Amino acid sequence: MVALIADDVLVVSQPMAIRIGHGVTLLIGLVILGGWFFGDRGINRRSAVLGWSGGLGMMALAFAMMIVVVFAIVVPVQLFLGNQLSPSP
Repeated sequence: MVALIADDVLVVSQPMAIRIGHGVTLLIGLVILGGWFFGDRGINRRSAVLGWSGGLGMMALAFAMMIVVVFAIVVPVQLFLGNQLSPSP
């Protein structure tokens, strides 16, 4: 996530399509890197090594859980602040 934020800060002056492309490319790269790393190190319930597909699935699940947690925090905060702050003139 830090790498995604750093990429977003570095390309802040670029058009939105380029920013989205960089973010998606970096996210896919991180999932592949995590799949490679956890492919030999991760194990399932039966104590078998995950392999590439299991490592990729584990990384995709980790990123999906991060996204769900961020939305679970951001949406209520925005609703609360939207109701509490007065509109700008």
